[in-house]
Amino acid sequence: MDVTKYIKSRDNNYHFYGVVNGKRIRQSLKTDNYADALLKAEQILGAKESVVPTSDQTLYIDAVDRYFMRKHNKPNAWRDGYKPSEYCNGTTILSALRRLYGVCDITYVSDVTFQALDTWLNDVKYNSYLTGSTTKKHTLTNKTLNKHVTRIKGFLEYCVLMGYTATNEAKKFEILPESTPDRTTFTDEQIIIILQNAGIYRDFFELMLETGLRGCDAMVLTKDNFPDGDKIRFESVKTKVKLFVPISKRAQEIVKSIKTKRLFPWATTKRQKSLSQIVLKKILGKAYCHKHHINTHTFRHTFAMAKYKKYKNMDIVSNFLGHEHLSTTKIYAKNLPNDVLKDYLD
Repeated sequence: MDVTKYIKSRDNNYHFYGVVNGKRIRQSLKTDNYADALLKAEQILGAKESVVPTSDQTLYIDAVDRYFMRKHNKPNAWRDGYKPSEYCNGTTILSALRRLYGVCDITYVSDVTFQALDTWLNDVKYNSYLTGSTTKKHTLTNKTLNKHVTRIKGFLEYCVLMGYTATNEAKKFEILPESTPDRTTFTDEQIIIILQNAGIYRDFFELMLETGLRGCDAMVLTKDNFPDGDKIRFESVKTKVKLFVPISKRAQEIVKSIKTKRLFPWATTKRQKSLSQIVLKKILGKAYCHKHHINTHTFRHTFAMAKYKKYKNMDIVSNFLGHEHLSTTKIYAKNLPNDVLKDYLD
């Protein structure tokens, strides 16, 4: 039974609001700890006869909080979650762990069996919503499913090391075969069309094109990220890699032309962030973007290929992009254009 819907936070304490046996109940749970509140709510609902952990059992929610504190330096992760501006790998990991808890009615870490994980993975595969939608579902690719399993593996590996559970059941999953789509880049003609029709997103699109930044990194930039004017200093929202690299003159002009301290103040909510993707699809056509896997990340691909054409050096491209491993950068050069390949002919 999902008891989370009965719990509300008020005055630094959790309260129970719900109907039990036809009787409306509103009472303080007298705790500011989310895990304790869940247990007390379950007792009120009669969902479980006993929710007192034995010496060899660890509450799932407690283990999640300890994992995030240890691995991501995030206190009270289960209760507080992440703000939209804090998007990182931890966001997707926490989402996966919460979904596992809700789908499989997990109480203890030891409840995370292979059968429970299989149920969770099927739910993830067939009941996930498209980005920015609460009604349209789609089937996730094998590559995305492998990422979800890897996140759960990491959490359970921590639990095994801490003695919360005996085995990492997620290791029993075989890696699903993946098919990586070709990396698409924008043509010069497409770039002109995009910038002419981008409206308020023009500076955002062009800055990504000039710097190779990920969309999630560009959205949170402020003037403070450009201390010397001709260089950018920031920590990646996604990978936490710190980068300090020079930027082009055009990028410098874009930053100077923006009057607000935060470069893109419209990027404050998840909905507003997704609008940039929607605008891009309207400009080039939804069907075309879907067929060629085009999104705002394509600006990064285009930047990478432009730098590779100029320098013919993958290490330089890797430094600009802030990749920790050169193998990641090589993915961008999987299908090099013919004009680049000609430079290597005798």
